[in-house]
Amino acid sequence: MSIRDSRGIAMVTVLLAGAGLTAVTSLAAIVAVRDFRAGRADRFGAEALAYGDAGIDAMIGHMKSGKVTFGDIFAAGCGGSPAGTAWQTSGLSVPVSAVGAGTFEVTLRVFNIAAATRNDWFGTTACANRGGASAPLYLGVLSRGRGPSAAASQRELLQVLRIDPSGLPIGHYAVNISVNGNPEMRGVSMISETTFAGRDKLTFIGNDPYYTLGNFWPNNTWPAGLTASTPIPAAAHAAGGITIGAAAGTPEFQRGVPNCSANNTQGTGVASQSLWDSDGSTYTVNPGTGAPKAITAGCTGQTGYPPHARFTADDVSRVVAARRLTEEQYRDLKDAAQVFGLYCNYGTTSSYCTIRNGPRFTPPGVFSNDDVDDLMPPFAGGTSAFIAYFEFTNGLSPLNNSVKWNAGNVWPCAYDATTGQPTADNRNGTIVVRNGGFDMASGARLNGAILAQDGIFTYTGGPEVKGTILAQQIRMTGGAVFSMDECWVRTRAGVFSSILPFRWAEIDR
Repeated sequence: MSIRDSRGIAMVTVLLAGAGLTAVTSLAAIVAVRDFRAGRADRFGAEALAYGDAGIDAMIGHMKSGKVTFGDIFAAGCGGSPAGTAWQTSGLSVPVSAVGAGTFEVTLRVFNIAAATRNDWFGTTACANRGGASAPLYLGVLSRGRGPSAAASQRELLQVLRIDPSGLPIGHYAVNISVNGNPEMRGVSMISETTFAGRDKLTFIGNDPYYTLGNFWPNNTWPAGLTASTPIPAAAHAAGGITIGAAAGTPEFQRGVPNCSANNTQGTGVASQSLWDSDGSTYTVNPGTGAPKAITAGCTGQTGYPPHARFTADDVSRVVAARRLTEEQYRDLKDAAQVFGLYCNYGTTSSYCTIRNGPRFTPPGVFSNDDVDDLMPPFAGGTSAFIAYFEFTNGLSPLNNSVKWNAGNVWPCAYDATTGQPTADNRNGTIVVRNGGFDMASGARLNGAILAQDGIFTYTGGPEVKGTILAQQIRMTGGAVFSMDECWVRTRAGVFSSILPFRWAEIDR
């Protein structure tokens, strides 16, 4: 072979080797580009997923904000929505739709937990299968997240929530209750952990819209016309004992069980509604056996009768699953009040209030309509439901601290009985007092809840409250009207419901 031929072969070999290296290099570049693109897609997907989760968090936060009532979520995707194609119909949305540079679209609707396909998740079947106001309610949160980049992908998520009663008392609940006046209780049950004094000065009227006979007397066989699910007649219940009359008082059941005449009839009530009273005194048990004294006949003006008049600390624990707000609930309520409602801090040397984190102002001596107007429609930023959080950090005994209230514009309770949704006229205020009590003036009105579990709830004259009152002590001194009805139960504040994450999924994968 000549040198020239050898050079030719070498040139071909070099060209072939170069081509091979080029192919390898090109393949490596292609792989690198694909890896880069895959990595970028993963990053974009992770960002979209994070923003989708942020949408779910935003919805849950909105539900705790005090601006959302049970009626709002009960009707989400149902009330006023077109029937049929379910999951596209409108539901409950959130005020914001972005976190940083990313965005999310989030909607909450009543969810069909038994659905077999996506088209059955929401709509008529889900809405038709809702239980009562005290039954579990399933909700679906649909959240579509998008990252900050224009080229970013999106993720669609489903979070199913289960809504249950939080276990807080509904009605009037305190460590002790005393009455010296002639207040009227319309559909409100009153529960004391210890004593209840002045029972004969109260007029209880009608049935409780929330609690049932089975709540207070479980596993009982009822006379004709009653069942365990029958609403309980409004009455007094005290684990430590109920007294009537002046001064120290006489035990209500000292003369026997039942008492058919303790209910003050100054209103439209009947004396014998006290048939449904119960307490933990020795007069409600048989001395020999310690078993509750059986009630075998009713009282005039009442339908049926309870099995006995015994009510103990164990019964309190069963009827009221959670006696007090938790620290987490206090924190959520405080945060919501600072962002969406009214927040006031009464300190040792100075005090201040803010409305929706606005400028600070000095708390008024008595809260009137003018002080609450900015929280209510049609004023700018107003909402039909809000939280007012009053916090005493002055170091004084909670029994010596009090918020004075003379406002009457947080009224009325108004809802659509067909959809269960609050109407535009509805007003609902959740009043939280930490380390203090709540004092209402004559003429004041409030639809909502008063949560003053460290202090004293009291009043002068004849205010009106529709809703729950929780306090260390309840002291009644005048002719006020307290009520509870289906409207309040259906539109109660979110603090009376617990939110349990039930199921989560990426539904576009």
